[in-house]
Amino acid sequence: MLKEIVKVNGRIKVVTGLHIGGIKESFKIGGVDNPVIKINGDKEPYIPGSSIKGKIRYLLTKKHESDHKMLELIDKVFGKGLSKKEEEKNNEEMSTRVIFRDAFIENSNQNVFEIKPENTIDKMGVAKPRLVERVVPGTEFNEEIVFNIFDKDNKREIINLVKEGFELLQENYLGGSGSRGYGKVDVSEIIEDLEKKVNK
Repeated sequence: MLKEIVKVNGRIKVVTGLHIGGIKESFKIGGVDNPVIKINGDKEPYIPGSSIKGKIRYLLTKKHESDHKMLELIDKVFGKGLSKKEEEKNNEEMSTRVIFRDAFIENSNQNVFEIKPENTIDKMGVAKPRLVERVVPGTEFNEEIVFNIFDKDNKREIINLVKEGFELLQENYLGGSGSRGYGKVDVSEIIEDLEKKVNK
């Protein structure tokens, strides 16, 4: 039985250029090869909740890959990839405990895009220049995380796991091309609110 719903809020602050890929409808000469994902008629970037959830789950799984008990907890909190019908059939034991909302931009009036020229070198040593669109440093996105806490759940354990995931994310990167310096984010506000909810 659902016992409690816990909401956590905070901002995701872009520290180095962020690229979460969108769809390139057509190629134009001199156009961007790799646009970022956008809403509102391609005017505003956003961060899909699935990108945040997927990255945090990946980092937690890599950290705890040899700990069977922790892997079971990760499956419990993030879900096992079941369909909605399968989740309902298996009742609360299989229900995902955490929801990551899409994160939308704090100030939609500011210019938040930059174009970064890049070169990739193929195996033959041939350079292939491309133009990558990024969200500029300093851009802030509002994020909400929702926890569904059931009767038999350990609330502190569940929230602490997601808090650990955000701490790992802050030391890693979000989006693509992290090994090239992209995607460093500051999620300290979210971590602080998670900490408050744990101690409440």
